[in-house]
Amino acid sequence: MLKLVLHTIVIYFFLILAMRLMGKRQLGELQLSELITTFLLSEIASTPITNKEFPLHYAIISILIIIFFEIILPLLMSRFTFLKRLIESKPSYIIFKGKISQKEMKKNRITIEELLASLRTNNVADISEIQYLILEPNGKLSFFPKAESRGVTIKDLKLSVKDTGVAHPLVIDKVICEKNLQKLDMSREVFDKILERYNVTPKDVFLMTIDDAGNINLIEAEDKNSDK
Repeated sequence: MLKLVLHTIVIYFFLILAMRLMGKRQLGELQLSELITTFLLSEIASTPITNKEFPLHYAIISILIIIFFEIILPLLMSRFTFLKRLIESKPSYIIFKGKISQKEMKKNRITIEELLASLRTNNVADISEIQYLILEPNGKLSFFPKAESRGVTIKDLKLSVKDTGVAHPLVIDKVICEKNLQKLDMSREVFDKILERYNVTPKDVFLMTIDDAGNINLIEAEDKNSDK
């Protein structure tokens, strides 16, 4: 039993490390080689857990070999184009200049029902609104509406709007985000003055953010009085 527990713990943390080396990807965004790697890793990792006779170091060596190939393969594909063509698929135009390619749909085994469902989930009511629809190598559909079907933008109206960027968290659940303070080049003195302006301490804050334009959003913790 102890051997099983140790194997499970070692494999668990080793897989976390391995997946971090592969980078952050959602399952639906994986390329073919990455998807195969994920399946292989799960199969190899489970073997020493389910089979007590299987040596743990065999699994670790196999995982290291797979991760090595996963890291080195993009470098090889960048140097040898034939290898890239062999391993990676190309984007397919399902709709090109407003015209549906039934040939590409059959080639990629996409039914009209699937196509319409995909458009509906992206708030497209009618397929005639689409100018280009591309099946990406990771299996996702990218679409671009026709000019008359696009929403009106600030640029279209010729308005001048200040870009506020993204809201950067400064405090999350009473904890100061030191890395974000450094990233924003905000000193603790400036940060403390902001807190003073709102008459709070970090222990009073559930969420505090600041965007690129300097706009601050502060949500106080519901239990702030209990920490004082």
